[in-house]
Amino acid sequence: MAVLIVNPGGSIQAAIDAANPGDTVDVTAGTYNDQFLTIRQSLTLQAVGGEVKLLEDTSPPDGKAMITEGAAGISVAINGFDISGVAVNDSNGAAIRYEGGNLSLSNVYFHDNQEGLLGAADPNGNITIDHSEFAFNGDGSGSTHNIYVGAINSFTITNSYIHDTSEGHEIKSRAANNTITGNRIFDNNSTASYSIDLPNGGNANIANNVIEQGANTHNPLIIAYGEEGASNPGTTVSIANNTIVNDDPSGAGVWNATINPLAFTDNSVFGLTASQLSSGLAGSGTTFLTTEPTLDLAPIDTACYARGTMIRTDRGEVSIEELSIGDRVVTHSGKHKPITWIGRGQALSTGGRRHAATPVIVRKAAIADNVPLRDLRITKGHALLIDGVLIPVEELINHRSIFWDDRPQEVQVYHIELEMHDVLIANGAPAESYRDDGNRWLFRNANSGWHLPPQEPCAPLLTSGPVVDAIWRRLLDRAGPRPGAPLTDDPDLHLLVDGQRVDGKAQAGGIYVFRLPRRPSSVRVISRAGSPDELGIARDPRLLGVALRQAVVWRGPQMRLIEASDPALGHGFHQFEETNGLRWTDGDALLSATLFDGINGACDVELHVGCTTRYPLFATERSIAVAA
Repeated sequence: MAVLIVNPGGSIQAAIDAANPGDTVDVTAGTYNDQFLTIRQSLTLQAVGGEVKLLEDTSPPDGKAMITEGAAGISVAINGFDISGVAVNDSNGAAIRYEGGNLSLSNVYFHDNQEGLLGAADPNGNITIDHSEFAFNGDGSGSTHNIYVGAINSFTITNSYIHDTSEGHEIKSRAANNTITGNRIFDNNSTASYSIDLPNGGNANIANNVIEQGANTHNPLIIAYGEEGASNPGTTVSIANNTIVNDDPSGAGVWNATINPLAFTDNSVFGLTASQLSSGLAGSGTTFLTTEPTLDLAPIDTACYARGTMIRTDRGEVSIEELSIGDRVVTHSGKHKPITWIGRGQALSTGGRRHAATPVIVRKAAIADNVPLRDLRITKGHALLIDGVLIPVEELINHRSIFWDDRPQEVQVYHIELEMHDVLIANGAPAESYRDDGNRWLFRNANSGWHLPPQEPCAPLLTSGPVVDAIWRRLLDRAGPRPGAPLTDDPDLHLLVDGQRVDGKAQAGGIYVFRLPRRPSSVRVISRAGSPDELGIARDPRLLGVALRQAVVWRGPQMRLIEASDPALGHGFHQFEETNGLRWTDGDALLSATLFDGINGACDVELHVGCTTRYPLFATERSIAVAA
């Protein structure tokens, strides 16, 4: 299976169209405007290096969604996307429109759309959502929702945060089988209707959730079951081990519209009496709370310190999870300042799929002697103070002393805010406190300072340039010799023509010439490849093969040419570098078929190579992998 890479400025849809069933489309973190996607085959679409934000300036051309996907029997996985602002004339503009097959969503944030997820019916279809956030979706009509699932086989949502829909339901599912476990489902200050609505009935496992009905709800019921006819009567329905919080004075807990009692077992309930819950329940172990539980309102992908980080305070080092508002921390400048707010959250770090939740490990003494004092785990956007400037740790990754923690894991993360942005001492290293740079909406109800203006950083914040490059090189040199395979300057550049390897001859000026006996159907530029930052060559995380200036096809006096700037160079090519006039491959790049238009018979292909890099000597040959 191939991996297709899209960089900012590139077309995600073009990569989807070029993919074969089962391929993966890796989209580099960034903001992509008006990229409306249609997926009709099995593939994985994932953000790499952080979140991919899809924003709408114009209405979707299909009148449906930012992503319209699905067909009978296919499987689509989407990871790490942030989608907002989708609106269409019929008020059903969705972040994603599901139209059949199997859909898996993870680490997505769908917010401020007319619909979050809008799912059609497919009796064999399945939808799975994990570690995702759906918020502020709905057009206020009452018929649009954070999540709407049609009549499919199964719907599963786990470890997610669903909140603040406008008028509609937080979750509405007509699936035959429903699993809703480990989530936070909160109205907060919204005008939502039901928290969970299963209008067709069906089998259901609703467990280990925290469910809150807000004071502004437009419907007093929290869970509704079978109220639209129970076309799937269900054989097993369990509502167990949930915490249910009612903040609506007229609240009424569960509406069971069927004749069969629902199993309601070992739940904790605040703000409702036994008579208000429902007469259609059977079970035991309900605990009626007298004190309202504190709700965890942190977003699903909070980026900051990991649990166990030791923060220097006026009473010594204290584990971050044990700190409280008002405790006084010792800043990098030696001042004692009180904590004004602590944010807490959980995030899933999926192995091999780096995004905002993936921790970065800063090894002991990676920055200087005893700095940090012990390994420090922070998320990628967290800045360290080095040489008087703040640098996000992701810009310092060198794969020796500062590297990604790629283990699959659930990460507990924390923010510490002071009255003004400052630098804390975390595990002995100078690392920033929470800085409000306009993202306070992340903590809308958790932070009383939401109305305050954005903060300025306490020191210059740099993400690139000679200062960052010099610091990166210094920390790399401090880490010692690079372990691993020896390096070579030979790119082993060749073509894969209709599945067969073709070697060429290098000529002066970086020109490689390849003789083709006939017009090809498919030509791929194959070479060794390496990531400069992993190899200790430069602060560049891209997988690099060779850098092309142009490709030329000759047949006698007949000539066709494609420049590196041509957007037709998509699959396997990085973004065009205008300053250098180059476009790097990733070691396996597809030449556009238009290059051979009008070419009939034998021809010569010239690749004008402007630059190469260094490569692991015994890296797996990409041509062998492709040919296999």
